[in-house]
Amino acid sequence: MKLPKSIVLLFFMIVPLACQTTGRSKAGQMSFEQARDVVLSMQSIPLSPPPRKLDDILAILEQPEDEHAYMTKIFRQAESEPPQALSPADMFHFYKTRANARYELYRFQAATADIRQAIDYGERAYIRDSALYRRLANLEMTAGRYEAAFDFSEKALLDQHDAKWRFGPYLGFQARILTRMGEFDRAEAAIERAYRQYQKVPAAARYSYIVHSGVHDVGNENDILAAEAELLESQGLYDQAYERRVRVLSYQSQMRRQRPIDAVYAELDLAANLQLQGRFVEAEKEARWGVKHAVQIYGRQTGITASALQTLGAILLSKGDLTNAKILAAAQKEILEKLRLPKEEDVMVKAGLFQAAVLCADHDFAAAMAAYDPALEGMRKNSYLFRRYAHRNTSLILTLIESGRMRTARDLIRKTRAENEVLKIDNTLKEAELKALEALMLSREQKTGAARTAFAEVVPGLLTILQATDTDFEMQRRVDLLLNRYIDLLLDVYLQKTDQNDRQRLVSELFQLADARQTRVNSALGESSARAASLSDPQLAELVRQEQDAAKKIKSLKAAYYNLAASQGGTHSTALAGLENNIHTLTAARTAIQTRIAAEFPKYSEYVTPQPPTIGAVQAQLGASEAFISLWTLEDRTCVWALPAQGEPVFTVINLGREALAKKIMRLRRALKPDAQMLSNIPSSIRKQPTHSMISYWPRSPGVGRALPICSWLLKGR
Repeated sequence: MKLPKSIVLLFFMIVPLACQTTGRSKAGQMSFEQARDVVLSMQSIPLSPPPRKLDDILAILEQPEDEHAYMTKIFRQAESEPPQALSPADMFHFYKTRANARYELYRFQAATADIRQAIDYGERAYIRDSALYRRLANLEMTAGRYEAAFDFSEKALLDQHDAKWRFGPYLGFQARILTRMGEFDRAEAAIERAYRQYQKVPAAARYSYIVHSGVHDVGNENDILAAEAELLESQGLYDQAYERRVRVLSYQSQMRRQRPIDAVYAELDLAANLQLQGRFVEAEKEARWGVKHAVQIYGRQTGITASALQTLGAILLSKGDLTNAKILAAAQKEILEKLRLPKEEDVMVKAGLFQAAVLCADHDFAAAMAAYDPALEGMRKNSYLFRRYAHRNTSLILTLIESGRMRTARDLIRKTRAENEVLKIDNTLKEAELKALEALMLSREQKTGAARTAFAEVVPGLLTILQATDTDFEMQRRVDLLLNRYIDLLLDVYLQKTDQNDRQRLVSELFQLADARQTRVNSALGESSARAASLSDPQLAELVRQEQDAAKKIKSLKAAYYNLAASQGGTHSTALAGLENNIHTLTAARTAIQTRIAAEFPKYSEYVTPQPPTIGAVQAQLGASEAFISLWTLEDRTCVWALPAQGEPVFTVINLGREALAKKIMRLRRALKPDAQMLSNIPSSIRKQPTHSMISYWPRSPGVGRALPICSWLLKGR
């Protein structure tokens, strides 16, 4: 018997060939395209995709490293003890130096305390350093204390006058604080004012000021560009922000010798922007350069290297590359621990949460809980961090449930719901996930009837999440697990039932649920076809672009909204109300666009959101002697449906889990590798075993017996 030929589907990715920029045009500046050319030429970024493995990164991290002179100096300064009986001016310089060293080591809490000491001694010595107020404002902003950050930024501006070259860049930094406060209009006004003030500095003098003013806290146009990029990203305008990020990187690459750390941060910021745009290949390449430059300049055991590893790891996680994301998360955690950072530090908390998120996505819940525990302990006394990263963290809630910590999981769900009642934005899909998690808890507590009812109620919401084009990889993995847990629950009920009618209803329900689970894959395939189809219709293409832009803006505004709400401790401010209004307006607009697309272009909607067929619909497509075989592999068993052209479907459960099945498939593939053209070319030990093990489970049914040999070939872990 000849083997059936495989049907190869070719997927074409439409790559944009041109970028349209919307940035300001200033005399004497290079264009966006020129700036990008400079960056590419200086970094020698290849046009090919990044390697699939991390061998180049791991080689850098694992190679022997001599004592790093610069970092040795920084460590010595950070560990130094205050001298005795010095003048206020000397004490000012000591605390300022130690604060800068601790800041570079990411010991932000200790750096904050030292800056406050330096300011106090400076007042006694009649020394006023605006750079200290600016750095203190930055630390307060990082900690989520935006009002305090804004006050310190105002103090930093007191020493600046309209003619001073730092005034414009300091205003740009203040715009970043206003952006995080949700004050977008004020932030935009500050940026406009910053550009006007910066233009007062003679063009010939700008770069000389930068070179001769030292490395720390030097203001320049990049501060304004960075503020503008952050404002645009907060509003979902990633492509416009990209132009600003490129210009910052272009300049910082030229100034790498004077300000190397800023060049690395610029690479990482650009990588993060590309990730937001969904341009993961380019994002990964930029992040790899960031890691390499961080290690080359500062060495392995540094905070900037740890930050670069997390940026690259987050991009790999977004791509679904769990293996390499886990490697980078572990490497980052090891570096930070060697820096002797306390668990309360913001960077330690975020590193622990990132590692836990990767492990949760990999469904390694024991290891994920071990990573979550120190992060939770570090957030315990910091209400902003706890509200920001623990509330609404469904990966954390899922890990708690899988680890048997039901009380803590319920408490987090309760707090999340209480906060959602105060925050007046749509959380329909998030609520569906929360209800599914509650159903999972009922199942774990052996409350089968209540769990089944709760799961059935939220299945439509979970399937909507999987169908959504903007669902990220982590949420997809969580929802996939929740649906599989529901299928497991239904299988247990099926195996306990004796009434034939009840069993048949469960077979139909399981079939539709498992088939609906494929919606995510079908939707992805449909999107490729739909994008190609939309190109032939300008009106449809414009509607699709508007819908996608609205989705990006809503996602960014929600992120800004939740961040601001966490910093305000649940109080409802004017800024929150403004963000709410923008989110509601955009959501209504997006719904209207989707409704119009569905009405005027129904085929497009069918491509993007295909509906799973019912058993009857499948049978209607079969010939008299044909049968349809459907397989669904779970962690420890495989479900198999056989649908004849007429009559009831046949269903069985095989004790063959995902891992065991994968091994069988590998053996089969190895057997096919030489050049198997006939079934007899395959070793009998491989060819006969799957068919035999399956036939023993099957009752006789017309058309099904003929399909069994094919079924053994089609078995694959989906």
